[in-house]
Amino acid sequence: MPDGALRPFQVCVLAGCAVFHVEPVRAADAPPASDATEIAAGLDAGDEAWWAGDRRTARQRFADAWRDAATARAGGDPRDALAALEARARLRAMVLGTNLSPLRHQGALFRALDSCPPDSVACRLAEAELALLLPAGFGGDPAAVTGILEGLDDGPARARRVAAGADPALLRTPTGEPRPDLDGMGRAMLATRKRLPDNPGTRQLAVGLGGAPGAGIAATVRWVDPDAAGRAWTWDSQVGADTRGGGTLASSLAGRVAGGSVLVTRTVLDDWRTDVPVRRPLEALRMAAWGVPWVRPGTVPVALELGVDARTERVDGEDWVRALGPGGAVVLGADGARGGHAMRRGPWQVRLHGEAALGDLPHARAGADARVRLRAGATTVAFRAAGDAVLLDTSPWWRWPALGGASVLRGQPAGRWRDRHVLVAQAELRRPLAGPLGIALFQDVGRVSDGWHATAGAGLRVYVPGMEAATTRLDAGWVLDGPDRGTWGLVAGVGEAF
Repeated sequence: MPDGALRPFQVCVLAGCAVFHVEPVRAADAPPASDATEIAAGLDAGDEAWWAGDRRTARQRFADAWRDAATARAGGDPRDALAALEARARLRAMVLGTNLSPLRHQGALFRALDSCPPDSVACRLAEAELALLLPAGFGGDPAAVTGILEGLDDGPARARRVAAGADPALLRTPTGEPRPDLDGMGRAMLATRKRLPDNPGTRQLAVGLGGAPGAGIAATVRWVDPDAAGRAWTWDSQVGADTRGGGTLASSLAGRVAGGSVLVTRTVLDDWRTDVPVRRPLEALRMAAWGVPWVRPGTVPVALELGVDARTERVDGEDWVRALGPGGAVVLGADGARGGHAMRRGPWQVRLHGEAALGDLPHARAGADARVRLRAGATTVAFRAAGDAVLLDTSPWWRWPALGGASVLRGQPAGRWRDRHVLVAQAELRRPLAGPLGIALFQDVGRVSDGWHATAGAGLRVYVPGMEAATTRLDAGWVLDGPDRGTWGLVAGVGEAF
């Protein structure tokens, strides 16, 4: 492995993630840097590697930079530039590391900034990067960058403004040439045309626990390598089992705009079409391929997703049901792609989707899903409205949209309400408490043919800096109406419900 760099891996559990992480070590032929200019050059090289997608080299450069700056400061060098460089390098090591990285770097980062005088230009740049690179729940606020850098108009300050959303023309001279005083971040943005680098995560070995009423408790072992196949693809494999006798074996390979997967599952469903639910095992083999062939940036960005799905399924050990067909979606508010799916960077997204299948039981389904996130300081308020409809009478009941479980009508058993036509409305308030912990209050409402159903509740969150999809949640939901009124359920999972 080049430069002696050791890759991090992490073990995630319901209450959070325990991470086994080894920082990159310096190559034997690379002596420590002692001059602030040399350290800054290493940090710039790390930024250029990070924006270009070479996260291994970036981690190495950032580790060298914070160590060299910390060593120079420990030797008695009081310069503001060194304190700022240590803070900036530790910030990057924290963002590119794992969820234990804040335990190692956060305290030293803020101690370095606290040693800076308030008028230090170098330290104002570091404070702007905190607002730019940290997640919102951990103090990140790109809108604050302009105020922090007020009165500064050199190349590095302009680069931070552009990363926060300003016009990229700020990085060029009036004649269109790159400004000569740009640092590594500015040069990287010009070279890649990206305001911020992609962040597919780090190599992970995860052990996850989750569950919901009607779904049992599930344990999953998952391996993710974001730099597979020449660093252009993410390989994701997992194996799992649950207390109801179900199991999962899955593997996928996904690039930025395309991907494919193979999935073998056994799921024990509760069939609520009768007064007393009946457990029915569903076994399935599924192969799928998908991609994002078209993205149009702009005021209202639009992306097109397309895919094809082949599967064979059976319920209660009966005959296998085979199906093959396409699926797709038009996604408004998606200005990029990751893992072969449209990616939302902004506060809203509208998704119009559909699928069809020919085979033993022809199937067709269409729907719409709109989501909005509003932020006020550290508090986030999220809303979702969605509808799904089955279009053919031959569609098997297990492919109908359902309410209940870990994401919709939390507190109700999984699949408690299953119908050909379903409407959903959800609202959730999320707020960090201290460190990685946060809380959430939610209301879920859904409609099927017999009327509206609602649940409400509260939950605990364990956040992973820079990895919103890795948020661990534990929600308690109370049923507000119907035959189950007054009952409650506890659900757990990884990632927000919506």
